[in-house]
Amino acid sequence: GSGVKGFAFEKWLKYAEYKATQSKAIGYAYQGLSLLEQEEGGKARRCSQQALEYLSLAIDFSSAYHSKKPKTDSTDDAQYHQELRRLLQQIDRRTERENAIVYMRAVPVELPPPIEKKGITPAITMNDLPPSEGYQEAKEE
Repeated sequence: GSGVKGFAFEKWLKYAEYKATQSKAIGYAYQGLSLLEQEEGGKARRCSQQALEYLSLAIDFSSAYHSKKPKTDSTDDAQYHQELRRLLQQIDRRTERENAIVYMRAVPVELPPPIEKKGITPAITMNDLPPSEGYQEAKEE
């Protein structure tokens, strides 16, 4: 785009890509831990590898976000990325170690399906809510 609005849109688009990719990295890391608890060492290892790949991609999106006009300070993000990388590498080493020693399962090429969403309540729409006290519905005339 052109003008200030175009710059702002492009910058926030990079931010959205960054946060979405970062969330995927964290999600795959914890899916790996969940699969490890289910004695699925190979699948757990695959998830932890994918988590690190998504983290690298997220860091690239973060750099792109901070370099878009108006430029922003990336100091806090760099420290956060370092901590997150350390956590994801610990999870990766754990899945690698436990799969090699305990489970001895092949690491699949394909990612396992996402964890089922158990215990999450369905979305509530405004139509599902009872009218509040004093509420009167508009009548068509």
